[in-house]
Amino acid sequence: MLRCSNCSTEHLASELTDFQGEKLCAPCLAEKKTSVFTLLKRPLGIATITAAVVPFFFHLSSGSSSSVNGVVVASTYRDFVAIGAGGLTLLLALAFGAVSKGPAALRWGLAAVFALVGTVHVVRGFGLDQPGALATLTAPKATTPVDDDQKADAPKAAGACDDEHPKACEKPCAEGDGSACDSLGVALDNGTDGMEQDSVRALEIFEQGCALKNGRCCGNAGSVLTSDRTPSQNDTDAFSYFKKGCELKDAKSCNAAGGALDNGEGVEVDAEAAFGYFEKACNLKLLRGCKNLAILYAHGRGTTEDLDKAFTLRDAACEGKEYAACNDLAVMYENGQSVPKSDEKAVEFFEKACTDGKFMLSCSNLALKLVDGEGTEKDLPRAKKLFEQACTDEVPRACDELGIMFMTGEGAPKNPERGVELFSKACGLGSANGCLNAGVCYRDGKGTEVDGDEALKLFGKACDGHSEKGCSNLGIELASSDPARAKPLLTDGCQKKFAGACEALRTLGKKKPPTSRKKH
Repeated sequence: MLRCSNCSTEHLASELTDFQGEKLCAPCLAEKKTSVFTLLKRPLGIATITAAVVPFFFHLSSGSSSSVNGVVVASTYRDFVAIGAGGLTLLLALAFGAVSKGPAALRWGLAAVFALVGTVHVVRGFGLDQPGALATLTAPKATTPVDDDQKADAPKAAGACDDEHPKACEKPCAEGDGSACDSLGVALDNGTDGMEQDSVRALEIFEQGCALKNGRCCGNAGSVLTSDRTPSQNDTDAFSYFKKGCELKDAKSCNAAGGALDNGEGVEVDAEAAFGYFEKACNLKLLRGCKNLAILYAHGRGTTEDLDKAFTLRDAACEGKEYAACNDLAVMYENGQSVPKSDEKAVEFFEKACTDGKFMLSCSNLALKLVDGEGTEKDLPRAKKLFEQACTDEVPRACDELGIMFMTGEGAPKNPERGVELFSKACGLGSANGCLNAGVCYRDGKGTEVDGDEALKLFGKACDGHSEKGCSNLGIELASSDPARAKPLLTDGCQKKFAGACEALRTLGKKKPPTSRKKH
């Protein structure tokens, strides 16, 4: 009598015959007849299938802008799901093969399939399936100056071609190595690492690398073309390079293309297309792209307004040290947009961007909070210091507010002359309120001689900058010399109860109001 090697003595009394006439005990025969379906519908099979299948839903939705309210957060979330579920699938596959009841070949065959799926998820989670990912682990990539500062340190390439020996990149570049071309071009454009600065040649090298389908070279070529470092400056050609760089999955090129479309630089303004490029940049995990995408969401430009998505993107970008996003996040707390209004939280994020990131707009905004004591203790000395730093960095509002301090003597020694200088600087930097304040000084002789013509000019700039009070003051100055132009300005100013507007409107065309003085 044949026995199943796995049968114990007590099972022999219940021997049966299998399909080939082999005599087996009942438990062994049941095991041998086990099907794939029977194995998979058991708890361990169901658990393994679930762990293996779940990440696919996240991978399939990776291109959706609605996934977790933002690409950076969504991508990170999907990565963790893929890694976690993939690892769990590998463990369950091992357990499935070892402890499931069924033919060994069937058990371990299914376990191998599950293990393969789990491995795929782990690989995708770590991004090792992306082109050049393995090379990235062993060789740093070039930094591409296609963003605001337009400059980057020369990167390292393989072998002797690195940031310390950029000349060694000439031969591999000529032989078709696009990464070497990028390293060489960056060194030439910046004039670093002992190389003479030559942006014209750098552009040629970047164009050569772009033709070799190196996305960073395409972006850098566009960067040079938008600067004044070469006589070949051409925003239209630059956009073409940014577009090509983005097609080659260079995140900074995508962001630059979005900026060109949003601002109409070298191409017609197209907010929807800009949204698409910023989204691609964010998908490629460029935080600045996420910050710009959030701006479009916040203002409903190129897409439907969605403050929740704007907040989520800004929060993730700020966490990643994109300090302009921290400033925008603070403004949302300050105004209660998508979150409860909180001056304390606004101060927290202004402080982070100013102190950690040296982002001068946030320093100016933080100083305003310190002046008014909103969300923090009032601190005029620190506010003055922050305004000075931000004004030096040419933040218009900071210069205007610092001018007010010197003009009034609150927070700074009273110095009207210095106040006028700061108002004029703020005006030159585009501050409508700075133009208004400077105009008042020239009109009334505060910190300077009375100059009606200069006051008229400054009030005009303030009005052009959408200062309602500037328009009202412009109307007052024009009341006697140009009644037709002054009337609508004064009518609006009178309705808003700006000083002198109603009186000037009543005497329109008769005489110049006493509030305006002629130049001495």
